[in-house]
Amino acid sequence: MAVISAYSSPPTDGSAQGQWLFTHLSNFALMVFIVYVIAERKVGAFREREALERYRQLFQNNPVPMWIYDPETLQIFDANRVAADTYGYTADEFLSLTLKDICPDEPLQFTPGISDTEVPHAYEPVLLKHRRKDGSLIDVETNTDELTLNGRRVKRVLARDVTERIRNEEARRRSEEHFKRIIEHSSYGKLLIDGSGKICLVNGEIEKQFGYNRNELLGKDLGVLIPERFRHNHSRFVQAFKENPIPRSMGTGRELFGLRKDQSEFPVEIGLNPLASGQEMMILATITDITERKQAETELRRSEERYRELFENNPLPMWVYDTDALVFLAVNDAACRQYGYSSDEFLLMKITQIRPEEEVSDLMENLEKTDGSLQKSGDWRHRRKDGSELYVEITSHELNFLGRKARLVLANDVTDRKNAEEAVRRVNETLEGRVAERTVELESVNRELEAFAYSVSHDLRAPLRAMDGFSLALIEDYDENLDDTAKKFLNRIRTASQQMSRLIDDLLSLSRVTRSEIRHTSVDLSAIANEIVNRHLELQPRDNFAFEIEDEVKVYGDERLLRIALENLLGNAWKFSSKTENPAVSFKRASKNGETVCCVKDNGAGFDMRYADKLFGAFQRLHSTSEFEGTGIGLATVQRIITRHGGKIWAESEVGKGAAFYFTI
Repeated sequence: MAVISAYSSPPTDGSAQGQWLFTHLSNFALMVFIVYVIAERKVGAFREREALERYRQLFQNNPVPMWIYDPETLQIFDANRVAADTYGYTADEFLSLTLKDICPDEPLQFTPGISDTEVPHAYEPVLLKHRRKDGSLIDVETNTDELTLNGRRVKRVLARDVTERIRNEEARRRSEEHFKRIIEHSSYGKLLIDGSGKICLVNGEIEKQFGYNRNELLGKDLGVLIPERFRHNHSRFVQAFKENPIPRSMGTGRELFGLRKDQSEFPVEIGLNPLASGQEMMILATITDITERKQAETELRRSEERYRELFENNPLPMWVYDTDALVFLAVNDAACRQYGYSSDEFLLMKITQIRPEEEVSDLMENLEKTDGSLQKSGDWRHRRKDGSELYVEITSHELNFLGRKARLVLANDVTDRKNAEEAVRRVNETLEGRVAERTVELESVNRELEAFAYSVSHDLRAPLRAMDGFSLALIEDYDENLDDTAKKFLNRIRTASQQMSRLIDDLLSLSRVTRSEIRHTSVDLSAIANEIVNRHLELQPRDNFAFEIEDEVKVYGDERLLRIALENLLGNAWKFSSKTENPAVSFKRASKNGETVCCVKDNGAGFDMRYADKLFGAFQRLHSTSEFEGTGIGLATVQRIITRHGGKIWAESEVGKGAAFYFTI
């Protein structure tokens, strides 16, 4: 193309002039175009540099960590300052890393070869664990996209540190789980209701109370659990709660009922608590089945009515008084009749006003000693309205009466009993005088008995000794002059006098047993029994004699008297077993009718149990003197001794098979 100067002169002819003008205009346009292209290129380069600089500024100053890496080598070749700081590296250190150094688990798939005309691909946000320089892990949410940079396909990563958010979400999740566990294991019914009145959460207690499973209730309106007649009032109450969301209870002062799945109703109490959930206020409802409480209240009311009826109609006077102010709080009709006051008059009085003035101090002292238990405070004098007095037996116990500390009192009129006791006391005084007189008489009789005993012991023994002595003298001095019949008569006189002497000894012994004072000590009966048996063996040795005495049989009593008793019992056993081929006597403990007793046993003659009632009477004998000698006083003496020790004695026997005597001390 020829270049013509724009400043050359135009031709003068017409055609040449037109050609010239076209040529010059074309050249000018070309020049203008060339200038424009050059200028545009300069402007484009300037704008590109300006855009790159703005991008660079945005990249470096972005508050969120960003970096660019090669998807094939995973080498990071550019990153902003926040990225290096977040991961604990310097800028140079961070650019020396590969993607696997900070996020070993990040998805790294990348398909190379995308043409320049294709739209770059952006990946969905991914939540990953990244590792910092010190080895600690942080939670990051990454957004990755693909772009072309200087002709290369690269990946750009924006990594938001969401560790705190994840921690908060986990804490909230645990809190929600803890809240749900608390709700689920609560012994009360719990419902969570959203702002529209829909049920969001149900615990097991609600299922038990209402008969639904929770899936049947979730998402339903709360009204499904409320009887139709209460729904309108309930809605108004819930609306008022939303306007003033402070914890409160429903049911105080009004009747509320729940509606079960089977359409049956039951009384409930409902507590409401506000809960914030984002911008929405939710309501936690606590529902308590109060059926048992209502039944208890009904029973209590009936019990109170029965108590009131028993109190009012009790035939015995009763009242309730304040233990602090001592004023009457309630009285029954029987009290009004007994004391002559009206009910209104009683209720204006104190309990001190029905007591004689001289006993008020005793009353106050007794009140200080009372406790909360049932108390019988004995007999007291009371005064009626007309001034007359009566005796009452007071029984009382503490109670709470209309919120006041009080005592319930039952006052039984015992005036007649007190009068009877006074009469008995006077009779007793008379009797005591008579007893004193009789005692004097008995003492006189005892002195006479002692004198008689002395007389028997001395005055009667002398003639007996004379009879025995002179009979013996006749036998010895006149033996040749006496025939056998005379000797026989004299021997019988001697035997009778000796028998009479023994009888006197036994009577004196019985008398002493009855009158002597008992001195209690520990007595070893086994040792005494051994002494008695050994003495008998020394005086009258026996062949084939067997005796058994248990060791350590000890009692608490009078040793002298118990020795006399054992001498009689063991002496009888020795005597009545004397004609047995192999005599045997024992003394040991035995068990009879559930108690431990002492037993003296022999295998001798025995006796017929039909006559056992005669054994312990004086002069009573079950065997003749020709068969077995004796006076018939021994067992009577034994019985007196055992009786004086507070015990008893009895015998068991069979004729020819011995006898056993049992006694207790």
